[in-house]
Amino acid sequence: MPQEQVPIEKRLKYGMAERLKLNQLPQWVHWIGLGGTGIVFLLAVFLFTAFKDVPVWVDWVPANEFTAPQYAERIYPDSVFRTRMNTWSNLVYICFGFYAVGLAIYDWKRKLPLHRGYLTFAPVQTFLFGLAGIYLCLGSGFFHASLSRYGQQCEVGGMYATMICLAAIAIGSWLPTIRVPRTRRLFPSWPVLAVLVIYGSVYFTYYKWDYSFSEISRYLTGILLLFAGVSLIQPGKYL
Repeated sequence: MPQEQVPIEKRLKYGMAERLKLNQLPQWVHWIGLGGTGIVFLLAVFLFTAFKDVPVWVDWVPANEFTAPQYAERIYPDSVFRTRMNTWSNLVYICFGFYAVGLAIYDWKRKLPLHRGYLTFAPVQTFLFGLAGIYLCLGSGFFHASLSRYGQQCEVGGMYATMICLAAIAIGSWLPTIRVPRTRRLFPSWPVLAVLVIYGSVYFTYYKWDYSFSEISRYLTGILLLFAGVSLIQPGKYL
């Protein structure tokens, strides 16, 4: 059967399943995903080896987690990695982040239409999510390594950025285009969403101490649950 005669739902399902197979991605996507992770890993190994027993954080303002420990992990106060397992485990975030960046570039080069999926149509959303994952890794790793107040600000900023990206992806999948008032012209919504993601990420990082993370994250989680629930009732959207 010619492709144009195949129902769009079947083409969409096949196209996305084909895209998500790792062995069908070009090698350079894996170089970005694994290579970026490897570079950060080697940098972390170098820092840990060089400053394992050096009190590099002694002059930094400590976080409450340092003065009143809350993690089931030994604290090394005179080391560059004050909590080691919580620091090393953040490499998982950066692997997802670099792979998202690689997939975004891959989709941008192919320039697929909207019916192939919202993220293939608006790869900048995937790119920003990848940057947020990298930011979350570096910010959270910085916090657990230093147990400093500034490190905690960066960690929570990375959490905000990741959740804002997910909320923007959900909204964009349901509103991929915007109609200009009093005209029939349609424009993609991703530039507006991208600006809001960047602004929101910077804003909540800078003013972290003025807001309750649990309260803001509750609103962002509500957006995700809302769109997930509506998608179950009314399938066929582009996410």
